[in-house]
Amino acid sequence: MLFPFICFVRITPIDNTKITSVVTDRIKSIAHMKATDIDTTLNRNSSNQFDIDKASDPIKWLIEQGPRIVPTLCRSIHDQTATQFIIPPAQGFRRVFRSTLYDRYSSVIPNPEAKQWSDQLESEFIRKPYRLTIGDICFFILGRIVNRNFFPYHWVVMTGAYVGAPSLVPQLGANAISEWGAATPEKIRISLIQDVEQPDQQYRDVYGVACLKRYFPKTLDRVVPKRLSSRFLNYVDDEEEFGQDGNCLEKNLINAGEATQILDEISEIKSVQIDAACLKIVKMLSSISDPRQLFFCNKLLIACGTRLKPTPELAKLVNQYVKNSGPKVWPEVRDLALKLNAAVHWKGQPIMVNPIHQEKVHMCKSGLQYLTE
Repeated sequence: MLFPFICFVRITPIDNTKITSVVTDRIKSIAHMKATDIDTTLNRNSSNQFDIDKASDPIKWLIEQGPRIVPTLCRSIHDQTATQFIIPPAQGFRRVFRSTLYDRYSSVIPNPEAKQWSDQLESEFIRKPYRLTIGDICFFILGRIVNRNFFPYHWVVMTGAYVGAPSLVPQLGANAISEWGAATPEKIRISLIQDVEQPDQQYRDVYGVACLKRYFPKTLDRVVPKRLSSRFLNYVDDEEEFGQDGNCLEKNLINAGEATQILDEISEIKSVQIDAACLKIVKMLSSISDPRQLFFCNKLLIACGTRLKPTPELAKLVNQYVKNSGPKVWPEVRDLALKLNAAVHWKGQPIMVNPIHQEKVHMCKSGLQYLTE
């Protein structure tokens, strides 16, 4: 007689207390970071950049933990423990300002008491050396996770240094705690999606995509194609409109630049939906006839073209772009056209086009001309 074998598996629950303890220990270790490491991390990640590879541990480790440590970070924002980094005071032509800028976000967590982002700075100089605290660094880490400009200290070329640290301006820390202290990972995910779909300032969507890739990669298939398409809804290719609006070229430059950066952020992620959006962009670019427009679209075309699988359709579109661009087309774009043609004609096996191999280059050019006929 056979008896059924029943196996009981014990599932060990996640010990949130232990995780919080580890995070707290890492936060405390910020006090022992070298001043040069703190300075490098803050300055290389300023101007709303999100390059975690340029951060130093333990800051890098804390950023990698993502939304789950946001409550712990908020509880540490008012930690007055001093770090090793000292900001030198204003002296001579070197100016150090006390900044009250706060990058508010209230779409998910309303907070009418939080100050809005403003370009106005207090004119008060910091006359004495100022030492950043652990709470100031936690304020910075929180901003890197939720895609906000929380910079306790950063330099601006030809202006000076701005110190917007919660230890110096307590209202900044109070605003951050009020808006993000009770935020769950799901609410932060929704906030990041809104950053991409409805950005309230330049490059908010680019760094929102970077945050989603790091913390919520499964959302990229839905969010990125939609954003790439909307980036070009107001694309201008009207000769008459150039005369009426002098900002048309600037608008298109911003559109092309941000879309290129989004594609650079997700270059290693494979997605049918994103590829379809890229092909749509290539079709749109190949239909533009004004060389002034195409001049600043070269990087975007290369980003889309190198991502897509070589096909006769793609080769035709890129060749048309080269033709419309005229003599000022980038050599990299010409190389892309030649490589696509080579890949199509040599059974999908791309070859590196080297000008020394004149015969292969000639065959690529001939084949590319054949594809467009």
